[in-house]
Amino acid sequence: MRLRRTSRRPASGLMSCGNANGRNERGSARITAAGGRRLLALVLVLVLVAWLAVAASASAAAGGAISGTVTDASTNATLKGVPVTVYDSGGNTAATACSASDGTYTVANLPAGSYKVGFAVSAFGFGSSCSSFSSGYAPQYYNDKSSLASSDAVSVSAGQTTSSINSALAPDGQITGKVTDASNGNGIQGIEV
Repeated sequence: MRLRRTSRRPASGLMSCGNANGRNERGSARITAAGGRRLLALVLVLVLVAWLAVAASASAAAGGAISGTVTDASTNATLKGVPVTVYDSGGNTAATACSASDGTYTVANLPAGSYKVGFAVSAFGFGSSCSSFSSGYAPQYYNDKSSLASSDAVSVSAGQTTSSINSALAPDGQITGKVTDASNGNGIQGIEV
């Protein structure tokens, strides 16, 4: 069937498709100007609803955060540049941060779940932001634990900050002494222990 535009326009503003004889047949499409506007409005509403659904989903997927303060256990002074590592339930590094000049830190964009937090465990991979941290503190895990396995879990909810996950780092242990010559008791320099 060959479609052609009829020479007459109906008074209602309809565009019609007719057969070779100029007659409309059953099933021919007719779209009014008002109908076209309604169809366009419907499509725009559907696109808007889909966009809002995606935005709501992205907002719900936006993670939570863990925050706290790192201090020196003996002086209560805040510690700048301390590496903070957040571990997932499998013990893998999920995120990292460094404490700011006031000792505070925030690790954001964490999916809802259970995490463990380590302090001063390692500065490897932290870049220059943790370069101001000088070792000399024993690694610690949340709630004054000495290992990841024994540390307390921290629960994170989407869109929420779990705060007061603090750490008071103790000075690292040291061994001091003097290496001497057994025959005369004099000190010996340059000996590696």
